[in-house]
Amino acid sequence: NGISAAAPGTENIELYPNPTDGDFRLKVPAGYGDRVGLTVNDLSGRTLLHEELNVRGGQALVPAGLAAGCYLVTVTGNGGQVWNSRLVVR
Repeated sequence: NGISAAAPGTENIELYPNPTDGDFRLKVPAGYGDRVGLTVNDLSGRTLLHEELNVRGGQALVPAGLAAGCYLVTVTGNGGQVWNSRLVVR
């Protein structure tokens, strides 16, 4: 089960598996659109990944290839929605 925190007025995105051993998925509500922006930062704020993802069937696969550690994930929707979560990579 993923760890998530939705901003007021936004629907929750699910990030799973969390913790992960590598790749992870996002379950994205329809209100975010069929493309979302994804940013992954380390805890010092350095951006490690920044891309647009295609959402198919409400899901997007993220082949992150991140080293073990804790990361901050931000997803932005077409309507300006912003969702933040932490990701743990084992």
